[in-house]
Amino acid sequence: MKLKNGVIPIQCLRFIGRLRPMPSMLAARGASVSTMAATTAALRVRPIACDGILLPESIKYPDIAANGGNQTLRIPIQTSMQLPDARAEITIQIIEPHFKVKIQGKRLVFSTRAFKQPNLKLVRFAVTEQTAVNNNQQIDINEIIDVKFTVQNLGKGAATDVSIQILCQQKGVMLLGLVEGQNLFRKPAHFSSISPGQYRTLTFRYFVNSEFSENSLRFDIQGTEKYQQFGFTAVKTVAVNTTLAPEGRIQQVAFDDQADQGEVVIKDAPELIADIDRSIPKTRMNNPHAVALVIGNRDYKKTDQVQYAINDALSMKRYLTHVMGYAANHVFLIKNASKGSQFASWYTQKQHGLFTYFFLKGIHSKGADINNDNQITLQELFWYVSDRANGVPYYSMKLNHVEQTPTISGKALGQVLVSFDE
Repeated sequence: MKLKNGVIPIQCLRFIGRLRPMPSMLAARGASVSTMAATTAALRVRPIACDGILLPESIKYPDIAANGGNQTLRIPIQTSMQLPDARAEITIQIIEPHFKVKIQGKRLVFSTRAFKQPNLKLVRFAVTEQTAVNNNQQIDINEIIDVKFTVQNLGKGAATDVSIQILCQQKGVMLLGLVEGQNLFRKPAHFSSISPGQYRTLTFRYFVNSEFSENSLRFDIQGTEKYQQFGFTAVKTVAVNTTLAPEGRIQQVAFDDQADQGEVVIKDAPELIADIDRSIPKTRMNNPHAVALVIGNRDYKKTDQVQYAINDALSMKRYLTHVMGYAANHVFLIKNASKGSQFASWYTQKQHGLFTYFFLKGIHSKGADINNDNQITLQELFWYVSDRANGVPYYSMKLNHVEQTPTISGKALGQVLVSFDE
């Protein structure tokens, strides 16, 4: 038997003993023996050399009927967080006080396991624009923003009954709700359990209206768990009219022994702001007469819902205006257009569609500039995106186990799409 500890009774020893009543007297004649019921017997319990175990020294036995009566008694064992990894011994002895009889005791030996503390931490934090007029990666007045953060359990024990809430009391900042799928809920986030090393990413949506007059937003974030001892409080501030940037990282958790390691699986967490959406390169390109229509489609017939389609469309619009020189009023963005019959894969860690990510990555990193002439043509970008060793076809199979092969059509493949400054 192995005993794990806690601050409430978590296990009972069940000692089944039969107490045979003692003879009250011998008959004066003959050899017959009469008996009477045994009452007020006591069970004496003593722990031996075991810290962190609390149990009563004695428990009164219920009346035991004569002629073979028996009773079952349960002994509650309460443990504390100081319980070590050890072997515990408990002696059990039954005493019948009327006849001063002590029944031969029993010794129970069992293993105990030390309490493994959870440790909740806020490990990632970012603020992103949800709906914005100019989509400039900054917080402006009268726009909706998403506050995203990741909570990870860095302890060696599971965190249970986890509650996470966020508070902003500044004038002009309105909480719209916790984002769950396509719905908003005005409530704290709650998780029944977060295993060691695992994380949860949350998004709370706010509206910043014209009454807001400060230079930065302040968010107070609190996470609690069952014991009210291993949670966290964090204060995060975000400057207004400053380029938004994520902070923090998912951490690896060290464990004491191989048994613990075998129980823990740590997955890659999605980036709160993808690399292609940070420090977007700016060029001197000018296409004042060019017009672009960007469609963000979330629903497709031949695949599951692509939840990052809107991210794709917003990022594409930023690249058209910042990198390719399109006038902002010449870029038209349509969200959730009618359903098509095409197939699309996605890149969960980057929170983008797979094709869109590599398309913009080729521009952002200049990786598509194959001949290093500070220009990227349509042909070069196609080669970069369709690279079977490190492009869309490879990652589509690696991440989603489906085949996706980009295609290109047209005659102007040598047309310069992006020209970088010298």
